[in-house]
Amino acid sequence: MWLIKNVYNISAIFSPSLNFIISEEVRTRLEQVQHIAFLEVKYEKLFNVPYHKGLDDGPPLDPDFPETLFNRYDHDRSLAVEIGHFFEMIVPRLRYVVSGFQDKVRIAVRCPKCSELRTEVSQSMLDEFPIVWESGLFMSQHVFSSIESYIDRDYFDCFELEVGDDKDHADHHICLARET
Repeated sequence: MWLIKNVYNISAIFSPSLNFIISEEVRTRLEQVQHIAFLEVKYEKLFNVPYHKGLDDGPPLDPDFPETLFNRYDHDRSLAVEIGHFFEMIVPRLRYVVSGFQDKVRIAVRCPKCSELRTEVSQSMLDEFPIVWESGLFMSQHVFSSIESYIDRDYFDCFELEVGDDKDHADHHICLARET
């Protein structure tokens, strides 16, 4: 993946498209998780423009945004050293792996800013595939706990799902959805 990015206050986890982009530090925490791969991101254009969520003097939102913002700045190669390496995280698609598991249950997931997702999940699938993607990331509590401190809650909605028939003994899994 080639990345054009404003690196001001860059998060360790972000999602410019379908796949999530993670810092080298987050990647280190996920290296032992099975069924995921990492592709190093190449930097097409990096720039540093101060901006905060809710800041009144932030980038103007015209019809051609963000292209107008991206074209306004030159690539600052020194920023690549400053931010370090980032990786595209490749995870299995939930709908392609769940069909092989007998203990699947139907769920409906609705985050505040997303449309409802109806899908099937399986406890044994999530044990074998601790991170899967379907309109967001579904991950085991263990995996989520290892990267939770890196998650920008202004950008992502996170919520817990109980998977299993026995509510007293159901394992909890996290859905991490990108705000729309």
